[in-house]
Amino acid sequence: AIQMATAAVIPQGHGFGDGVAIALPGSRATMKMVGLPASAMKQINEVLPFELEASLPFDLTEAVFDYRVLPGLRDKKGEELAVMVGVAKTAEVQARIDVLKGAITVEPERVGVGAFPIANLLPHVSVLGEGVCAVVDLGTVSSDLIIMSKGEPVFARTIGMGTKGLPGTAAKLARELRTTIAAHRSQGGEAPSRLYLCGGGAYVSGAEAFLASSLELPVERLPPPMIEAPNLQPQQGAIIARFAMAIGLALGLTSTRLGLNLRKGPLAFERGMAWVK
Repeated sequence: AIQMATAAVIPQGHGFGDGVAIALPGSRATMKMVGLPASAMKQINEVLPFELEASLPFDLTEAVFDYRVLPGLRDKKGEELAVMVGVAKTAEVQARIDVLKGAITVEPERVGVGAFPIANLLPHVSVLGEGVCAVVDLGTVSSDLIIMSKGEPVFARTIGMGTKGLPGTAAKLARELRTTIAAHRSQGGEAPSRLYLCGGGAYVSGAEAFLASSLELPVERLPPPMIEAPNLQPQQGAIIARFAMAIGLALGLTSTRLGLNLRKGPLAFERGMAWVK
C-alpha cells in the first residue's frame, strides 16, 4: 500500500532533482545518548560500537547507526562527550529503501530517522536559532519531538500518541509530551522556552492553546521557512508547516544538513556525489 501511494504521489518521468531522501519512522529506531571520554573524540567510530552493543536489545551486526557529537561537554569537569546516536535494524532500513525503489525505480541518497529531518529547517526558520526550543511533528497515531539548543539538535524522541482520538485523548497527549521534555532535562538538558507544532496536527483547532496551558509553555505553529519558492501560492504558504518533515528531508540533501543518515555500513549509498568525492 505504501509503495502504491508513493508511486501515485511521485509520477514517473517528472524528474527527481539531484537526489532523493526518505526517513524511517522514529518508532522503528532506537535513540541513545552515550557518554564517552573526551579523549575518544578522534576514535568515536571505533569506540561507539562497543558502547552501543551492551545497551541494545539486538545484535549490532544486524543494525546501522549514525551519530552527532553534541556541542560542549557533558559534565562540569570537562571529561565526557555527549553523543546522540540513532540506531535501526538493517532490515528495517533496507525495507524502507526498497519501498521507494519499487515505486519510482530510484534509490534514496539519505535515510533520515524520526524528527531529525526537521532540524534541517534551522537555517531557514530564524526562531529555531533562539535559545532552546522544541518542535513537535503531530501525526495521526504518533508524534516526533526534537529539541534544538543554540541551533543544534540535542534530543529527539517518538511518542505513540497523535491526533487520533482527540479531543478525548488531549490530556494524555500533553502528558506524553511533558514526560518527554522531562526525560531531556533528566539527562542534563535545558528546558525549552517555546514549543512549535508542525505536521497535520498543527492545524487541529485549539491544539496550540490547549498544549500551551498543559505544558505551561508558549506554543505556536511553526513559522514558514524563509525559502525562495517563486511558484508558492499564498494558500500553500498558509499550510506549509504541514510539510515541515518533507521539506527538512529535502534540505538534508544540501551541505548544511543537521540530521542523521542511516545509509551507513552495508547500506551506504555508492552512487551519490558524496561517495564520488
